[in-house]
Amino acid sequence: MTRLGASARLTRGIAGFAALLLSVSSSSADTFQIDVVNNCATPVWVRGQGNGNPLENVALSAKGGASAKTTYTVALPFSSGNIFGCWTDKANSIAVGDTWDLEKYCGMAEMSINAGKAGPNIDISFVDILTMSMRIEITGADHCNAGGSAVLSSECFQKTNKFALADAQKSCPTTTEGDTVGCWGAVKYCDPDPNAAPGGKPDSDFCKQLDAVVKGCGSVDPGCKPSADDLKHPTYAVYGCRGFFSTEAGRTYCGEINRGTFGNKEAAYTKAPFNTYAQHVHAVAGNIYAFPYDDVGNQSGDVGAAKGDGMKITYCPDN
Repeated sequence: MTRLGASARLTRGIAGFAALLLSVSSSSADTFQIDVVNNCATPVWVRGQGNGNPLENVALSAKGGASAKTTYTVALPFSSGNIFGCWTDKANSIAVGDTWDLEKYCGMAEMSINAGKAGPNIDISFVDILTMSMRIEITGADHCNAGGSAVLSSECFQKTNKFALADAQKSCPTTTEGDTVGCWGAVKYCDPDPNAAPGGKPDSDFCKQLDAVVKGCGSVDPGCKPSADDLKHPTYAVYGCRGFFSTEAGRTYCGEINRGTFGNKEAAYTKAPFNTYAQHVHAVAGNIYAFPYDDVGNQSGDVGAAKGDGMKITYCPDN
């Protein structure tokens, strides 16, 4: 399953707030309950959206506080849903559709639920930026798809390892912008577009470390056929699984080149060159998306179920 940058994944919009948030007492509407819990030692400000419409902003007290939990009851279907747990109230001044700006100050959980509570799908992605530890669970799940960390239908979840924001920054191969916290994703950091987010360094060695592998991949395996556009910025093309590397034929090569396993039988992230940002994400956070199609080869994955009763998001889980 692809995990492009969050800004490219979302449908933006502003209207229909009343249609999205419904009274818990309403029994006739098709609704779904999403619980959000703050288990962090500091307060968390919750932002959210679904179907391009905003959810109510809620301030949660620190772990153990009387107001460390909130519940959203949303109308179904609920598509392109995001819940942001933010460690600063600065996030409240950012429009909920400005996903990239919010990700600099928040941990983002993604979800979608079909009508009739069918097919709920949850995901944690650090393709854009590595920030905050979290856990998402589909409660009352039926026929859980254990594509990520889930193991049982009765415990249908995806979670990161337990880590602090400082862990995200330590040994980070990229940089952050201004007072933001975390570790910028390879795709954001290496975007050559002059209108890309400020602070990236597309001319850095990090953004060229896979150039030789991409340019010569066809001589190792004739099936590897990067396009002329891909070869203008070879490492960026692989970091973002773009062009040829986004195709059915190219996704496996994208995964192998990012992990340093292309043309060899070494373990992932042991034989240089490889995507050192992805290596950092998996070392800190576990099997969470660090680049698009990171699920190729069963390395990462989102989690879904045939049906579910609700959803629970926990920021800074004890694991």
